[in-house]
Amino acid sequence: ISTDGLTLGANVMTPINGQLTLFARLGYFDWNASYSPAIPNPEVDSGSDFLYGAGILVGWDNLKFKAGYTRFKVDKFNVDVYGGGFQYYFPVN
Repeated sequence: ISTDGLTLGANVMTPINGQLTLFARLGYFDWNASYSPAIPNPEVDSGSDFLYGAGILVGWDNLKFKAGYTRFKVDKFNVDVYGGGFQYYFPVN
């Protein structure tokens, strides 16, 4: 199965203390999927579904480390994505 799509969503963040922030994610996923078992004429499907997830930001001052989880629905399947990264805020005077 090969899937591509466009997402639109929002994160709601709640600071726990100076170093820890939790967030929840809700959005919309517009997708197209092709199924390769029918190689000469792959079956193509498309749809729109909601996505949701949650995560955590940990850090100090301008540097934050991020870990999160997002669940997408594609046809009858759930696609779980686990991600991580970091954010650096450049000060502007």
